[in-house]
Amino acid sequence: GTPTSYPDVFVRLATHGVLSPSLAERMGELARFRNIMVHRYPLVTPEELHRRVKLHVADINDFIREITLYLRGQGIC
Repeated sequence: GTPTSYPDVFVRLATHGVLSPSLAERMGELARFRNIMVHRYPLVTPEELHRRVKLHVADINDFIREITLYLRGQGIC
């Protein structure tokens, strides 16, 4: 089915074997933080933003790696 939220996109990708479940969970956390930044940004301190960015840089790199591996496995790239 269609994802019901931005974080749900990553759950669906894991369900279909595109992402590992652990990465899907971490990317869902990042998506939830993105929603906070978009809708409630005055509540986020610069320190919190810095902490979150440092925390999720590795997750973004893992996301790129897992998506690339999936696409290669499908003969797409």
